[in-house]
Amino acid sequence: MVTKLEWDVIKKRGCAVCGKSDVAVGGLEKAHLKAKSKNGTQVIPMCPTHHKKFDKGLLKDSELEKIGIDPEKYKKYLPKKGSGTSKPKTAIEEYEKAQKETAKKMKKANDETKKIFGRRLGLI
Repeated sequence: MVTKLEWDVIKKRGCAVCGKSDVAVGGLEKAHLKAKSKNGTQVIPMCPTHHKKFDKGLLKDSELEKIGIDPEKYKKYLPKKGSGTSKPKTAIEEYEKAQKETAKKMKKANDETKKIFGRRLGLI
């Protein structure tokens, strides 16, 4: 794990793949060289585009070589499936996710209420 001070120094170099600056991409992200779900702790700065490609296993061999990863070993570094790496990124996605969860809870509560009143009224 890197400290905030270390991260501030590291990210001045820009994205490890394309070299774009923190400001140019709207914020660099901490990409784990070895997935967090596989106990990886070493991070490098990546723009959001290359970070997503990296985590999905979509970087080209030439891009992997820029960050010092052997393309043959790349698959071993990828996140485990279902490890929570595909979190909603935008406020709209987070809102829609919350809406779906709320709708599920309301349906469950409604079903339970129907059962309770149905029993009391002798309908069930």
